[in-house]
Amino acid sequence: MWHGDIMTAKKLATGGFLYQLSWEDDYSRAYVASVIGTSKNSVLVINGLIEAIIKYKVIPTLVHYDNGSEGKCKIVQVFCGVLGINIIHSTVEQPNTNGKKERAHRDDKRDFWNEIKSNNISYIRKKNNEYVEWRNTKKGHWALGGKPSISRLEENKKPVFSYTKEYLEKLAEAKIGERIVKQGGLVVYEKRAYWTTREIVGQKIELWQTLNGLELRKDGLTYTIINDYWEMISRKV
Repeated sequence: MWHGDIMTAKKLATGGFLYQLSWEDDYSRAYVASVIGTSKNSVLVINGLIEAIIKYKVIPTLVHYDNGSEGKCKIVQVFCGVLGINIIHSTVEQPNTNGKKERAHRDDKRDFWNEIKSNNISYIRKKNNEYVEWRNTKKGHWALGGKPSISRLEENKKPVFSYTKEYLEKLAEAKIGERIVKQGGLVVYEKRAYWTTREIVGQKIELWQTLNGLELRKDGLTYTIINDYWEMISRKV
């Protein structure tokens, strides 16, 4: 089982924030993925799963994610379902059910983020990769008798899967609704206004969540991609 969560990692000079999504293997305490982003959304959750699946060539049968809405979003549910991953969540009444991740995040703050002074995201991502390598191969864990995660990660053999990043990304899509395009190309969904081509005014289109954003489709063709969709959703959260 993998435990996942997103934490607010660093405030940027611009006023925005950096977020860290990590998936932690329950048996070894290893980070199988750690992804840095500028918004807290489902794209981070899925990109972390894709990174872990590609690197370790395994698909977990069960993952546990915090109660955040980014983990409950339909695109995450569909992606996990297609791959046969059962995703469960912490409950509001029992927030400590993801205690392993809470402790890991405290360690990340102390061992990594408190040492990062730069606001350069590319640099931070590079240093984060180095930190995860150290955390998995050098750092001792109390639960493992002081041994590093690699000692258990290597012994926990599972069936090997070999997927490309492109293939996995294509699986990350979910239809969330249908709407009739109004005058001027207006599409209204969940009290938000989107715009598409006027050529399909009066016709029914489908709304799909993808890693690229919100896609407005008709008859299998994508007419418009709302690229800032996930940024808007994260502000809503």
